[in-house]
Amino acid sequence: MKLPQKESRLPEENVIPLINIVFLLLIFFMLAGVFTRPEPFDVTPPISTSPEETDPDELVILLGPDGELALNSDELELAGLPAALSAWEGDLSALTVQIKADGGAGAGALMTVLDDLREAGADRVVLLTRREDT
Repeated sequence: MKLPQKESRLPEENVIPLINIVFLLLIFFMLAGVFTRPEPFDVTPPISTSPEETDPDELVILLGPDGELALNSDELELAGLPAALSAWEGDLSALTVQIKADGGAGAGALMTVLDDLREAGADRVVLLTRREDT
C-alpha cells in the first residue's frame, strides 16, 4: 500500500517585525519634525559669505519684505515693538537678539527695529543671513 506524501509547505513569513520598525520610524520622523519653531511668514535673508554660525537663542525678530514683524513667532506691528520689548521677561543685555530680515525689507524698517532694541537695552544684535552655496 502506497501512502500519499505530505506536501512540504514553506513556513509563512512573519511581517510583524517589519511593521513595528515602520511604525517606529514614522513616530521618530513625526517627533523630529516638531522641533523647529514655525515662522508666521516667509522670510528670505540676504546671502552672506561669512562662515560664522549662530546658536539659536531666546529672542528672534522676523522682519518681512512688506514690513511685517514678529517677535518669537508672535506677529505685531512695527509701532508695538518697544512695548513688546519692555514686557520681555528677561535681561535683554544678557541675550543675543537675532534679527532675520528679508532681503527685500526696507532699510528704514530695519533701522527702526535696531533703534528700538538699543533703547530697550539690547547690547548684542546679530543679523541672520543665509550662506552662499558655491
